[in-house]
Amino acid sequence: MAPSTSTNNPIHPLYAIIFTYIEPFLALGGVIQTLSFPFSYIAISHPTIHTALSPHPHLHPQLQTLFTCIAGGWSILTFNDIVTLRVFSRDPKVWRCVLAAHLCSDLLYVLALAQDVGYAHALDPRLWSRKEWFTNVLTLPFMWAKMAFLVGVGVDSDARERVVAKEQLRGKKA
Repeated sequence: MAPSTSTNNPIHPLYAIIFTYIEPFLALGGVIQTLSFPFSYIAISHPTIHTALSPHPHLHPQLQTLFTCIAGGWSILTFNDIVTLRVFSRDPKVWRCVLAAHLCSDLLYVLALAQDVGYAHALDPRLWSRKEWFTNVLTLPFMWAKMAFLVGVGVDSDARERVVAKEQLRGKKA
C-alpha cells in the first residue's frame, strides 16, 4: 500500500523530510569534506584511488581542482534540496524534474564507486569494507527513495490540480 498524502499537499511528508532536511545535510557535509579534507573523501569513497595516491602525497594539491568540481556538483544538489524543493513544496512536476536530475547524479556516483572496486565486489555486500558500507548506506537508500518518488509511490499528482481548482472556484464566488 502506498503512503497517503494530505489533500492539500501531493508530496508525502516522508519525502519532504528526506529530501529537504536529511539529504541536503549529508550533501553539505560532502561539500565540506571534499573541499576541506579531500584525502579522507577519497579514502571513504574510492579506496583504490586512495591506495594509489598514498605514496604520492605531493599529487594531492594538483588534484584539488577535481575535488572542487565534485563539491560544485554537490552544492547544486544541496541548493536544489534546500531551496528549490521548499519553494515548490507542493508541485510534483518540479520535484520530479529535480529528483530525476539528482538520480542521474546518484547513478553516476554509484557507477564510479563500482568502477573503483570492481563490479562483482560492488554487487556483493559480503565483500564490502566498513567504509564501503558507510558510503553505500549513505547513498543507496536516498537513490531508491528518488526512484520510488519518480514512479509515483506516495505522490498524489492530481492533488495540485484539485487545490488550484478549489482556489479558482473560491475566486469566482467572491
